Amino acid sequence: MVFRSRFYWFLFICGFFASFSNNLSAQNTRSYYSLMNNYPEKSLAFGLGVSSYYGDLQTTSIIPQPSFFLEYSFGVGPNLSLKTVASYYRIGASDRETNSESLVRRNLSFEANNMEVSTSLEVRLLNARNERRHLFNPYVFVGVGVTTNNPFAYYNGKKVMLRKLLTEGAAYSNLVPVFPFGAGLRISVMPMATIILEGGYRFTNSDYLDDVSTVYPNPDLLSHLGRQLSDRSPEIGFSPASPGDQRGGAEHNDGYLITNVKLEMDLGKVFKGINRRKPKFR
Repeated sequence: MVFRSRFYWFLFICGFFASFSNNLSAQNTRSYYSLMNNYPEKSLAFGLGVSSYYGDLQTTSIIPQPSFFLEYSFGVGPNLSLKTVASYYRIGASDRETNSESLVRRNLSFEANNMEVSTSLEVRLLNARNERRHLFNPYVFVGVGVTTNNPFAYYNGKKVMLRKLLTEGAAYSNLVPVFPFGAGLRISVMPMATIILEGGYRFTNSDYLDDVSTVYPNPDLLSHLGRQLSDRSPEIGFSPASPGDQRGGAEHNDGYLITNVKLEMDLGKVFKGINRRKPKFR
């Protein structure tokens, strides 16, 4: 409920800034197309960053993992743009890296190499009201997308995919809806190039990004490998858990945070520069 309340407030703030900025632009005598010239109508960005997961195996500490991005955006207003992002990110966590005795005893771990595709509305907080581009322009964004969900773990030195083992006796999808939101800072370094610093959290509707959610199942209903990876306490000398014992917590769904640095190229200005350099024949 706390996450949902914050999400609604974030939508309200985005709407407020969009309305405020559009009112400012309406008061300006310049044409809409003149305003749009100060921001990329169509742009392509690429970058890299780090991703961190929050869920049943990790609630407070941050374990950064690599992530990569490719982004296409087009302007829909002087301070608004729609962007489609394709990203690769890695997440993972291990009970052995915590300070909690009960979690260390649980001895679960996971990793995942996932792909995310999302579409977001970006609202820049400074409007284009003159011919000078802003050197710094903060923004907020909110969107919707989908991510793959393929957690795995290592057992006896071998990589084992967890989803099909039904380690809690429950099936879950390998595709999960995500709801990204966050903020960033645009830094104009050249007429055709912008460096972007961005951080965004992803809410999901799944508690199985880490393959952990509820209770230990009846081991008789699992395959041999499923039993071994459902309860890994015996690997470090503890007694096996009983069916119904708590394995995870289903109160909150899993999520992940991505922070990144991107280089954005204004495609219109790039192609305009190429055309200017072409030799002309008569």
